[in-house]
Amino acid sequence: MYKPDLPKNAGPVKWIGPNHSFFNLSGLVHCVRLPKVASIKNPAPAVVMLHGWGGDECAMWLFKRVVPAIAAIITPRAPIELEHGSFIWFDYLDSGRQPDPDSLHDSLAKLKHFLSVLPDVYPIDSDRLVLLGFSQGAAISNCLVLTQFRQNIAGLVSLSSFIPDLPELSDQIDSLNTLPVFITHGTRDEIVPVERARHGRDLYTRLKADITYREYSTGHKVHTDGMKALKQWLRDILCEPTRGDYDQDCDPDPF
Repeated sequence: MYKPDLPKNAGPVKWIGPNHSFFNLSGLVHCVRLPKVASIKNPAPAVVMLHGWGGDECAMWLFKRVVPAIAAIITPRAPIELEHGSFIWFDYLDSGRQPDPDSLHDSLAKLKHFLSVLPDVYPIDSDRLVLLGFSQGAAISNCLVLTQFRQNIAGLVSLSSFIPDLPELSDQIDSLNTLPVFITHGTRDEIVPVERARHGRDLYTRLKADITYREYSTGHKVHTDGMKALKQWLRDILCEPTRGDYDQDCDPDPF
């Protein structure tokens, strides 16, 4: 059984492996870090961070520094094992650009179930749950939002990513009703051309989402200025208005 090295300097992170009862409920291996004051009476906002191609449940913890300290962080492992310690959300067809529909739809179903049960498993606020994905992790998050799954989603972050080229995605939804969406991309991205991020921006704009879009002169990664913009965006989404015990602190670790 593969178990990753848990992220260092991330606080009390708990690993939920295949033998844990919470895995049986949620269906995905994951890591979780809860604020100390989180409780049933004071549920925490949450950021669910989805890794890219070949990552695992520990790959996204570098983004911890942009997440408000009041928020729970939950990092699921993609369900398809590429090789030992390397996981993906979906495969591609021979072209290398077109997602394999079967693997994508199967992972989408698993992710929808995972998100739907999180408030039953952890003391998190079902009205303040943000999806934050990098590359393929953001791609499946985009699919999830565009297939009318809005339960528990208060915002979407798409980092160095794209909307998969599947015809059904453009036909299922008419409006996102000002859903906050943050997109950042590198103009020199050699893996996902910036034109694909611009296409996503334009689609979300047509669907009346509340778009924050940033481009930077960098490759397939998040620019430092993009991290700072994301930090402020998450604070605006998750911290206003604050509630109960969470009035005390809404800043992440120092940048």
